[in-house]
Amino acid sequence: MAEIRVGVSGWSYRHWRRRFYPEGLPQRRELEYASARFGSIEINGTFYGLTRASTVRKWHAQTPADFVFAVKGSRFITHNKKLADPEAARRLARHHDERVGDPGFGPEGRRTIRHALEIRHPSFFSAEAVDIVRRHGVALAVSHSAAWEYTEEVTADFVYVRLHGPRALYDSRYRPDELAHWAERVRRWHAGRQPVDARRITSLPLPSRRKRDVFLYFDNDGHAYAPEQALEMQRLLGLDQGPTEESGA
Repeated sequence: MAEIRVGVSGWSYRHWRRRFYPEGLPQRRELEYASARFGSIEINGTFYGLTRASTVRKWHAQTPADFVFAVKGSRFITHNKKLADPEAARRLARHHDERVGDPGFGPEGRRTIRHALEIRHPSFFSAEAVDIVRRHGVALAVSHSAAWEYTEEVTADFVYVRLHGPRALYDSRYRPDELAHWAERVRRWHAGRQPVDARRITSLPLPSRRKRDVFLYFDNDGHAYAPEQALEMQRLLGLDQGPTEESGA
């Protein structure tokens, strides 16, 4: 069954304490607290460096059984290698070196993995790029910010949305009317449709008219806007928010 999950990008921010995290909450319980309130969270650390399987297991143990993590791909592949020589990355994943001391996850795993690609360079806003990602079932992320262009081209059986801030990148709040704007878009994507004014690259028919999973993450983390607005978006969409402040985590 298609579902909507709203969350935040990362969870370990000092300036969220006493704004989102209650005063006195131990840092080790911040993931537990956040995952009880959101359906999904992006993991930022996997983009910047290697992550031990033992760390991932610890995160898994701290979150609800139906919780979903969105794991960012390594910048070594996306930024340093610029997606070149993918076979080398595959070989490294299967035959890790000494830097991975406790392998437990990899390309032979049984879990279904879906991929989303966040594009920012103008060269990716092309029919050729759309054709490639559609053939491989990769979603082009709807990446909204005050700093770059974005697309709402649906290319997979799910939609992946990242809201970075409408005026100041990572540090501005979406107004109530702007949140309502995005909530309506989420509803249409989830229903198997698209916004009538969708910002598209092509005029191709949608890959499918069936209902879709939609993942939406707030990345305007400055001043703890992200968790505050993720909670508000859940209210707009009628999603379960989990425990209240009074009931605790």
